[in-house]
Amino acid sequence: MEQMTAELLENSGLPRTTRVLCCLATRPGISRADLGEALANKAAMLQMRFGQKAQLLLAAAWADDPFADVGGDRHIESADAFLQINFPADTSDNTLVQAFRGLAAELGDLVDPAACSLSAGTALTLLKAQGDTFLAFVGRRCADMTNAQMSDYWLNHHAPLALSLMGPPICQYGYDQLHVDAESSARLSEAAGFPFVCYDMGDSIVIPDRERFLGVMAEPEIGSRLYEDECRFLDTTSWRGAFSDILYLTPDDGAE
Repeated sequence: MEQMTAELLENSGLPRTTRVLCCLATRPGISRADLGEALANKAAMLQMRFGQKAQLLLAAAWADDPFADVGGDRHIESADAFLQINFPADTSDNTLVQAFRGLAAELGDLVDPAACSLSAGTALTLLKAQGDTFLAFVGRRCADMTNAQMSDYWLNHHAPLALSLMGPPICQYGYDQLHVDAESSARLSEAAGFPFVCYDMGDSIVIPDRERFLGVMAEPEIGSRLYEDECRFLDTTSWRGAFSDILYLTPDDGAE
């Protein structure tokens, strides 16, 4: 990760973790519902793989995912499921590589590894909440921006705007930003057996009241202001994500 980006995140004063967010795609002939059930059955195995200090989240996309519809002019490629793992911020690269080695083969009966992606980096928590709905997406920065410039704008300009338009008391949700490290993502993708797909950022949003959140997100004035600002730092044709149901979340006493 660029030194300026690392310093920005470290000095933010926000809770930080090392995070890996995998966008998963089903194998042909497997429905999202079947994928979700099978992933939930693998939760204990995955928790053992990543260790008790890791917080694991598994989620399956809705069959009628509305993300592209409420996304307006954004081009959004859908994901079928998510595997998100939080590790302590000081977790070594070698520990991460060992934890992810062979993951694609282990999930190969359920997912199409060639259509999956893995993004790793530093996650900052801006809002905390509990809920059953998970909205996650990854994307790329504008071509004329560096990672440090994107991270700075996203954290210090866009996030305050988004929270002023959609945050409490207007709407309750948990909001994390994943500032992606391309080198780490490439190493872990290779170890896991996934192709390296270069993304620069990722949102993870936990939603207690999905109808309220969708209603606020669909309000034309809010949508247009957010999209106009996103165009200043993101390539809005590069997104991949979905609304999903949380299948498994490591209990609080199992995470650090």
